[in-house]
Amino acid sequence: YSRLERDETDAFVSKFEKLSDWLDNVSGGGNGTTTTTEQQRQQLLPTPFSEVCYGGSFAVRVAQIRSKPRQVWRNVEKSLERGDNVQEGHYAERSWAGLLSLPPDEDTIKVLKGYSKVQGVTMNEKDKKTGIMGLSVYSGTMLRREPRVFYLQTKRLWKGDVYPGNAYFFSRLILVVARTRCTRDDGSTDTDLQWLHGFTQGFTVSHIHIYTQCLSDRVPDSLNSITNNITLHKLPHDITAGIHYAYATAMTHLTPTVIGTNDVVVFSKDTPLITRWGRPRSLQEMLRITSISGFGCRLKPERSRYRDGANLSAYHDTELLKQFQMGQSNFTLVNRNGKIKNLEQWMEQFHGRFGPLLHRTTTQVCYGDIFSVVGDRIIRKSSDFWREMAKQLMRPALSKPLPQYVAGETALEEGHFAERIWAGLLARPPKEKAKLELLHFKDSKVTQCCYTGAFGMENGDDDDEEEEEVRKTES
Repeated sequence: YSRLERDETDAFVSKFEKLSDWLDNVSGGGNGTTTTTEQQRQQLLPTPFSEVCYGGSFAVRVAQIRSKPRQVWRNVEKSLERGDNVQEGHYAERSWAGLLSLPPDEDTIKVLKGYSKVQGVTMNEKDKKTGIMGLSVYSGTMLRREPRVFYLQTKRLWKGDVYPGNAYFFSRLILVVARTRCTRDDGSTDTDLQWLHGFTQGFTVSHIHIYTQCLSDRVPDSLNSITNNITLHKLPHDITAGIHYAYATAMTHLTPTVIGTNDVVVFSKDTPLITRWGRPRSLQEMLRITSISGFGCRLKPERSRYRDGANLSAYHDTELLKQFQMGQSNFTLVNRNGKIKNLEQWMEQFHGRFGPLLHRTTTQVCYGDIFSVVGDRIIRKSSDFWREMAKQLMRPALSKPLPQYVAGETALEEGHFAERIWAGLLARPPKEKAKLELLHFKDSKVTQCCYTGAFGMENGDDDDEEEEEVRKTES
């Protein structure tokens, strides 16, 4: 160790080649000859990580001073008596925090391990692999990206986003459209799907599948400018169903003989309108996210009218989410005459045959009924599962038609249940360390209304411009 010219003296260098030699000395008898056991070393510095406080100024609880044997402090004192600017002083500087702070718990160690494995600007090739700086003044320091960049990475995940991703990664793009507004006898309709032309611009659509209950429905002429491969699927007209029934039925048809593992399927209702709170993503954004997480939601959640404008996350507390119930309203028919009270009871119909549907602690939710899925996430579940889900999303025909929201969502409560589990069923779950980061990021949870279980940030921001600037820098 020779940091400055003033240190290049015989008096500076000690008999201890490295910090561990000095620690062995102060933890033993202090005479440099006592053998130090592993247990004695553990009593001095925690493993595998130890905090370091540079600069020589710190505060400590008296209880922590007394937690070490008095002989250790005598040994440290004796070692440092040799001079004012000596090698032992630099060893001590790197040991105070480890000696006197509370050791990190297992969860903190787990987060630190993942948090540090990012390339640092001063690391050599060996250090890049470990995330730990090698021999230098700061030997052993754990590194990560510049703090604001890391913050924005967690912030993207908070919104159901990941980066970078590649929107053009997929072999084929397939579009599934759930038709809820029938074509009139004169060929007109409430929506002619013309909006899909702008939505898919820049991408080659391999095939469009339209699912409809309308007896006289036909393929809108506006779709021929997107692709000539269009299939119209007639759903039973003697049932009451909606968008999500059409999606589940389409899943039963999307077998390995129809789609490949690297194809991407976009599920969409027949209108671009979304009544949920947030900002719609472009198709390019959706597919970029899907290329990494296997699932992309069109709606990016933002500040909500609920929870005093809390910045809502795409991720929810699973146990709270299970308690969601839509309840009776002018637009919603409560599930099965009230026999099923909430989302948890509805999912229990699947649990016996297909196991739990959602992650036990954290679940992503995609609101708005428009999302994209990579092929392998669809075919990993059996056709039996998708048939059972379709069965639970329809009822016998009612005496009069159900009302619809302006955006065309189903009026059956089952549809609202399905809306909340698509992402949990189909997205690749984030790694455990990412889930821990999300849990640390939140400061509230929504406990009622439409966003039951959603993580919230009371003081969070939506710095899209700043995020875009960092994204450009990373590129």
